[in-house]
Amino acid sequence: LLFISIIILLNIGIYFAAVLIESPDRVFAECARNSGRTSAAINLILLLFIGHFGLKLIFKEEPKLKLFMLVITLFAVNHLIHFFFVSSWIYHIH
Repeated sequence: LLFISIIILLNIGIYFAAVLIESPDRVFAECARNSGRTSAAINLILLLFIGHFGLKLIFKEEPKLKLFMLVITLFAVNHLIHFFFVSSWIYHIH
């Protein structure tokens, strides 16, 4: 729950930073861009984790599996927020 809260706070920070630096019609575009970058970074961590240990070892060892599931959950939560930003941007440009 702590890490999910951190991801949510990060995206709230992304939103407020965009409000400060972008024109109103570009806020959600900037949010979508940066939340997408966050998702890409989390995905890279997942891929490195899988590449280093392999799925067989991850699923054999409980601590690795818990970490793997946590990072997948963080990716999913961040990607839902990213989807919200993308859909808001599309809604605002039409």
